[in-house]
Parts: sequence; C-alpha cells; structure tokens
Amino acid sequence: MSINTQVVGNSNTTVYTSTNSTAITNLTLCNFSNANVTISLHVVPNGTVVTTSNMMLDTLTITAHDTYVLYSGSEKLLLDNGDFINVFGSIDGAVTAITSYTAI
Repeated sequence: MSINTQVVGNSNTTVYTSTNSTAITNLTLCNFSNANVTISLHVVPNGTVVTTSNMMLDTLTITAHDTYVLYSGSEKLLLDNGDFINVFGSIDGAVTAITSYTAI
C-alpha cells in the first residue's frame, strides 16, 4: 500500500493520479485552518476533464480543524491508468488530502 499527500488549492487540484490500475482504500481531507472550508471533489476518467458529470462531492463543508474521511472499512474506489481525483477548496492551502492506494 502507498500514500500520496497534497495540499488543496482554491482552484482545481489533482490530489491523486492512478498509474496502471489502483484501488483507493482511504481518502482523508483535513482542514487544518481556523475557518470552515467548502470543498468539491471529482473522480475524473482518463482523457476527460473536471465537469459536473464526474463530481462526487459538491460543496461539502469541513469545519475548522476537522477531518472528513471518504473511504473507510472495506470500501474501495477502483481507478484505471490515468484516472485522477481532483479537489477544489474555498480557501487556498487550508486542506490536506491524504490518499491511500494499492495496485490491483
């Protein structure tokens, strides 16, 4: 299993790109700021762009100093080569995305 970390910007930020076939086993979004942050998350197939058709979370508010866990337990998100996860935050640099993944 591997881990990828990325600070989320206030514009489209790719937090993970699949190499070959991978399974996302956990995705944590941590708001380490003193303000509430609203995020949107997209799961984007290779060869396409961020649009409303690949939005997974829309305007999710993460309160100050709180964490949102997207996958836990036995849930997994399967990605093919070049698929990516994109996050957009309302405050630049206030959220860290930590993605745990494994090759399948």
